Amino acid sequence: MTQHLTRRSILSFGALAAAGGGLAACSSSTKKAAPSPSVSPTPTTPPSALDESELADLLTELNKALTTADEKKDPKLLSPIVAGSALAERTASYEIMKKVGEETLKADPDRAPKLSRPDDAVKIGIATDAQGGARYALAVADAENGEGLPFFVGFEQQEDASDSSRFVSWGWARQLANVKMPTVAPIPTGSEAVAVDDAELLMSPKDAIALYCRVLTDGHDNADKDDVVATDPFLEENHAEIQTERKQINEGVDWDQIAQVREEYTPNEQEYLGIRTVDGGAIVMTTLTSNRRLSVSSGQVEYGADTVLAKLVGRHTFTKELVRTYGSTIALHIPAKDQTGEKIQPIAGYKVLLKASGS
Repeated sequence: MTQHLTRRSILSFGALAAAGGGLAACSSSTKKAAPSPSVSPTPTTPPSALDESELADLLTELNKALTTADEKKDPKLLSPIVAGSALAERTASYEIMKKVGEETLKADPDRAPKLSRPDDAVKIGIATDAQGGARYALAVADAENGEGLPFFVGFEQQEDASDSSRFVSWGWARQLANVKMPTVAPIPTGSEAVAVDDAELLMSPKDAIALYCRVLTDGHDNADKDDVVATDPFLEENHAEIQTERKQINEGVDWDQIAQVREEYTPNEQEYLGIRTVDGGAIVMTTLTSNRRLSVSSGQVEYGADTVLAKLVGRHTFTKELVRTYGSTIALHIPAKDQTGEKIQPIAGYKVLLKASGS
C-alpha cells in the first residue's frame, strides 16, 4: 500500500503560538516592563560581567552577521559571533536552500528553512556577575520585522578565545506563549552563574535537561510520572506534528500498520548556560539533537515529488525508512528546591532541520 503526504501534511515550525508573557524584570520605575523576564530595584550582588552597552553591542554584532550571511548564504560570514550549534544549524539551512533550489522553496514554503533572526535591540538583558567562574549573558530581543514571538539569545564567554572578553552565541530560542516567566535581576546587577550540577534547585540542570529530553521523546505520561515538568507549546507542537504525520500515513488501516514515526532527543552537554533568578531558581539554556525516524512496516510511503524533503533526500518514495535530524535550542526555568508546588517550566524553544536521508 502507498500512502501519499502532501505539502500541507506536516505542521510547520514557523509560529509557535499566539500571545505570550515574558521574563519579568523587577524595576523601581513605574513604567510597565515589556513582555519578557522581571528585575530587582537595588543591586544586591556584584556587577554583571557585561554592562548594557556591551550586551547591546553583542546583539548588534549578531544581527549584522546573520543579516549579511543570510543574504549571501555564506556561513563564513557568521564568524566569530556565531558558534557551535547555531553555526551548524545556519550552515545546514543554507546548504538545504542551495540544494533544493528556489523553485522548490517557493512551492513548499511550509517546510523551507526559516532564516528568522533576533533584531538588534535588547528588551531585557541579564548576565552573570564578574567575580570569576563561568560568564553567561542572556538577551531578550524581538524577532526582526516582528516575525513571531521574541527570542532568548544566549551568550557565553569562550575560555580558549585569544580575546579573553570574547562572547559568542551558540543558540537562541523563541519565547513560548502562555507560560509563566521567572523574575530576573537586570544588568547592571550581576546574577549568580548556575552550575550544571547545582543542588539548590528542584532538580539539577543536568537532570532537568535529561528529563525534558525524555518528555519530548516519550511524552509526559510515559516519561514524567511524577509530573515535574509543566506542559509547553514547543512540546505540544512537536508531538502534534508527529501524530498528524502518523495519522496521514496510516489512514484507512490499523494504527501504525503502514509505518511508525518516533523522534528521540539527546542533550548537547558542551553547550550550557545557567543564570540564577530572583526567586532562587535558574534559567538554563542548552541545545539538543533529535532524530525523527519513520519506519515503514508495509508497502511504501510517498511524499510529493516537488517538496523540500523529496529534493533534499533525492527521492520521494520510501520502503524502509526516512530519518530527519534536527537541532533545537531550549530554555527552562527550574524552581528552587524550597518552592513547593512549582514545576520545571520550558520557556523557550527553537528547532531547525539539519539533514535527512532515507531508502
